[in-house]
Amino acid sequence: MIEVDDLVKHYGTTRAVDGMTFTARPGVVTGFLGPNGAGKSTTMRAVLGLDTPTSGTTRVNGKDYRSSAAPLAEVGALLDGRAFDRSRTARAHLRSVGAAVGVGKRRVEEVLDLAGLTSVADRPAGQFSLGMGQRLGIATSLLADPPVVMLDEPVNGLDPDGITWIRTLTRQLADEGRTVLISSHLMSEMEQTADHLVIVGGGRVITDEPMDDLIARTSGGAVHVVSPGASVLAEALGAQGIEVEQDRSDHLLLHGTTAAHVGDLARDLGVAVHELTPRRKSLEQIFMELTADAVTYRSHTDTDAAPAEPTGDSDA
Repeated sequence: MIEVDDLVKHYGTTRAVDGMTFTARPGVVTGFLGPNGAGKSTTMRAVLGLDTPTSGTTRVNGKDYRSSAAPLAEVGALLDGRAFDRSRTARAHLRSVGAAVGVGKRRVEEVLDLAGLTSVADRPAGQFSLGMGQRLGIATSLLADPPVVMLDEPVNGLDPDGITWIRTLTRQLADEGRTVLISSHLMSEMEQTADHLVIVGGGRVITDEPMDDLIARTSGGAVHVVSPGASVLAEALGAQGIEVEQDRSDHLLLHGTTAAHVGDLARDLGVAVHELTPRRKSLEQIFMELTADAVTYRSHTDTDAAPAEPTGDSDA
């Protein structure tokens, strides 16, 4: 478990993290999302003891991570996929890390295979592509079989096969009861991967809730129905106070209800339904709406907003 409690971090006069509080729990893939400069990387570094909080606390499995007797066996972290000696082979890199934490050669071969690097294990890591470097970084994070895994932009540089691998791997780790915290800007992937979301902006938590609850809450309960008995359904739903739009004789768009409710009502009325589809916003749409006022670095094409002052947090 990762616990962040009222975390504040100043860099000079810049407040990079401003009272951050959230918990990442075992058995759950928690997505940690926010625009550049939101404080994500600073928070993750504080959890790992790499940055000292100005105030507030971070705990891993109930204690300060800096007090851990075997840090790599407690948290597997990927903050920089290129953090290795470029002259060493992938196998030599993992063996050197393993020797430092009491992990043997057999486990090195296991994580090489897990990361799909066995065939290139004896190549210098400096020759690796960005995606292969990410795979090596993830293999390193899992070397000591930690119960907590924290990954910053793990799909950076990966091809579609690699992205699918990360999605499957993180799900497997959570299903094994591990705590998995992932920071990413790839919203379409997070929508398929995360169970719970912590969305931050300006160093503060904007929302902290399960993925399905967030999407349902922000999508407004719209349902699209195709039915030869659309008029019958529309009359019955309208009588329940549900807003009904009927753009064609057999098409309805309903607001303020659920697909389950409509399906049950259609069954009770004996009305055939050919299509019943919840209309929901994508995570990307929701993210953009929630963080609209928390974007630190705006491109010059954002003509409807004045440039924001930089925070000094080089958060990715």
